[in-house]
Amino acid sequence: LIYHEKTNSVFMFGGWHTHGGDVAPEVWQFSLDSKQWAHVANNRAILYVDPYGNRSIVPANSPVLDTESDKIIFFNRNRRTWAFDPVTLKWEKMDPDLLPPGRCGQEMAYDSESDRVLMFGGYGCRSFSDPMFNDLLAYDYNTDTWEEILTDTVPEERLYMEMVYDSVSDLSYMWGGRHIKDKFEDTTMWAFDYKQSAWHPIPSKGGPDLPYSYSEMIYHPVNQEFFLYGGGPLYALMTGYNRDESWIYTAEDSSWTMIDVVNVPAKISNHSMVYIPGSDEIILFGGEIGDVMYEDKLLIGTWIMDYATKTWREVLFAYAGNEGLWCPDQLEEVLVGGA
Repeated sequence: LIYHEKTNSVFMFGGWHTHGGDVAPEVWQFSLDSKQWAHVANNRAILYVDPYGNRSIVPANSPVLDTESDKIIFFNRNRRTWAFDPVTLKWEKMDPDLLPPGRCGQEMAYDSESDRVLMFGGYGCRSFSDPMFNDLLAYDYNTDTWEEILTDTVPEERLYMEMVYDSVSDLSYMWGGRHIKDKFEDTTMWAFDYKQSAWHPIPSKGGPDLPYSYSEMIYHPVNQEFFLYGGGPLYALMTGYNRDESWIYTAEDSSWTMIDVVNVPAKISNHSMVYIPGSDEIILFGGEIGDVMYEDKLLIGTWIMDYATKTWREVLFAYAGNEGLWCPDQLEEVLVGGA
């Protein structure tokens, strides 16, 4: 999910209907005024055409909004860089000279002070024997260039972690993740300083006992804190357990605090969340629910959390075609409208 201030909406890209299945090829836009979804485009960032003209769908994880250029930036498994314009709804295929290794499971964050998209980690995404990455790359849309950043201290390889940018400290924070096969136990919060080209490991005070993967962490600019919800630890290749815990991480003193929330949606992983500054709310969509990961039990509906009261509520409708609504089940009849 990507929040776009100019259109006062949230954009949703891709996702799976079943874990590890085909990537959904749509782009959806959620209006924060009408609280309605609309299918607005196809997702070209997941389309790959080989030299023989054969088409296939490939993952393109963790896009971010480059606010200086007002473009949403993608990088996919087949080394393609794409930019999406949320106003015109048009795609732009970029052509940088340096092509990072193709991957999925990476994380990206936008450093607004330096006007760079940062990408870390992931794996080759073709099989479980593919290499994992702990490289860090920076993308500049204005010059259409990727730059690999080499540092003395480097976090361990990982995938499906969380990475967010703190505009106050001008640091990008990265936490959690998993290995492909081995148990992963790094609960360190890592902060990257683009100007100094340096990673800083920050031992945490409290917090989850094991790192989470398939979680979601957002930055709250007013409180200068991170909100983490969902995901959970993995104990083997395809063995993980969802948690419905909600945590606040305060960068100022490197401390974690577990908090109580009202009407929490579910034990969940693989969901997506985005913070809306104007209303001080968090939008959540999608995800796999239940105690155990990888069971393809999907969360239904769009959820909104009031950040001040930490109260979740569901938007009680579902899309049923142009000009159509599916009414909530507590009504006595279902109405489907259309032109």
